[in-house]
Amino acid sequence: MSSFVRESKFRHLLPELSPRDQWYENLNISDTNVTQSLLACSHHFFAHAHGSANGNAVCVLPLSSTGKNHVPISATAYQVPLIQAGTGKISAVAFDPFQETRLFTAAEDGVIKVWELPEEGLSKDLDDVQSTLYAAHEGRLSMLAPHLAAHNILASATTKVIQIWDLETTEAMRTLQDSFLETEVQSMAWSYGGGALLTGA
Repeated sequence: MSSFVRESKFRHLLPELSPRDQWYENLNISDTNVTQSLLACSHHFFAHAHGSANGNAVCVLPLSSTGKNHVPISATAYQVPLIQAGTGKISAVAFDPFQETRLFTAAEDGVIKVWELPEEGLSKDLDDVQSTLYAAHEGRLSMLAPHLAAHNILASATTKVIQIWDLETTEAMRTLQDSFLETEVQSMAWSYGGGALLTGA
């Protein structure tokens, strides 16, 4: 009995480690235990939850900040500028797919904030928030998902409640909970066409 095995173009493909001058080093990343990624990236910036004492800050750096282009945060003459995002620990970060200088942050206390970044990046701490959303308080807020096809639409989720926000009005257009969610939400993503919001439990 013969069998046919389709030849894969990627069968013998091996990843190669980039040169060290293309690494991002000495980043003080938060060790908060959450289900969602604490790292986000746009065409020009990347953001991560900063490992400060109270965990409520976000660091935003240009993608060009690699190797010698990035002064280590341990250097005595340099302190990385941060977004001072509030009182609760940062639980999720996401960039606006339509406006890469706009960043969304979520905190464990249920507060979502919208930040407008300077086009040249941060040169000093930022605490001037563009708008604030107050998510439902059932479960810990830990997920953000900007809509991929419609501007100013953002989904947020705790382990028990999903909300879809209109960022122009800063109001929740839809709240899903109880009978809609049979188990705790662990992950969330929009379909590429934007017609469906998928969740995993």
